[in-house]
Amino acid sequence: MNQKTFKKLQKFCRHLICEKITERISLRQSIYIAKRISFLLEAGISLPKAFDLIGQQMKKRGIVLKKMADKIANGQSIGETISQTKLFGVTALPIIKIGEESGTLAESFSALSEELEKRALLQQKIIGALLYPACITCGMLLLVIMLMTFVFPKMLGVFESLNVTLPLSTRILIWISNGLRQYGILVGFICSAVFILIMISYRRFEMLHLKIDRIILKIPLVSNLVRTYFLASISNVVGLLLTNNSSLITSLKVAEKTCGNYVYRGALNEITKQVSAGIALGQVLNKFPNYFTQEYCDLVTIGEQTGKLSETFTYAHTIYSRDLDVLTKSLSSSIEPILMVVIGLAIGVVAFSVVSPMYSITSHLHST
Repeated sequence: MNQKTFKKLQKFCRHLICEKITERISLRQSIYIAKRISFLLEAGISLPKAFDLIGQQMKKRGIVLKKMADKIANGQSIGETISQTKLFGVTALPIIKIGEESGTLAESFSALSEELEKRALLQQKIIGALLYPACITCGMLLLVIMLMTFVFPKMLGVFESLNVTLPLSTRILIWISNGLRQYGILVGFICSAVFILIMISYRRFEMLHLKIDRIILKIPLVSNLVRTYFLASISNVVGLLLTNNSSLITSLKVAEKTCGNYVYRGALNEITKQVSAGIALGQVLNKFPNYFTQEYCDLVTIGEQTGKLSETFTYAHTIYSRDLDVLTKSLSSSIEPILMVVIGLAIGVVAFSVVSPMYSITSHLHST
């Protein structure tokens, strides 16, 4: 490798580390930044200085903030600067633009921090509901793999040394055990590679993303949880933007862009088109009964008729956030006995596969 090629590789690695690791800011950090900017602006500090001060506090993670401070100081608008980054997400842009035009940037950043906090809370509820069953399942799989790899093989010599017909379950366990010992690393590597490939494809290819999202919305227990989550999330975004004087069309477009489920994203795209054509929002929502509940449609219709759409969406977010909290708790309670039964059956199969050959061996010895 010549020196020129090495310098290019070094520059690429430095850029990758800077862009993907150093400048990556989490949702929690975005909430902190929005709150601090609002506080500093209310204290009379200029916007470039506010970004620069927070950037200094965050050290390496503050590189993106220092760059934003330089751009704003050189005359670029805050709306244009934020649109060039992924710091606060798509929701931030219309809120910040309105604050910039009306001279209420401090209030806009405060409203943005509240929206980000609500988004983080919704995500925590979903993660909390899925974390327990995921940990139990992974622990059970790890235990079974350890038994098949280290414990069960020690009994194989005894089973194979006698001319006894082994039960089907024992033969299956022997086959799995031999496979894990011989090809365990290869199987683990292939499974990991397939999982990573699916995750990358899920993020990159819209058709696959859409198909998986459709499947998720048909899974019992999970579908209701996911539907409630996105109703709360959409209500939060639309309600916040309407409260900050954004138009209904703009609010629906932003909700579409921030929605992580492509089924709901497609529905919101069609809803936005029909609302732009002059059809009432409540009437359009009724055309998607699988995604928007009748209660939700009735709430929106009442909000339109009374001229209080922003308050209606805020209220809907509160209702569905509470419903999500109840659903996450009930999901954990429902999954726990199912997991216990599955674990019990797995242990029973392993115990039967080990004890049954021993009984056959004992009977064979007695008969001889």
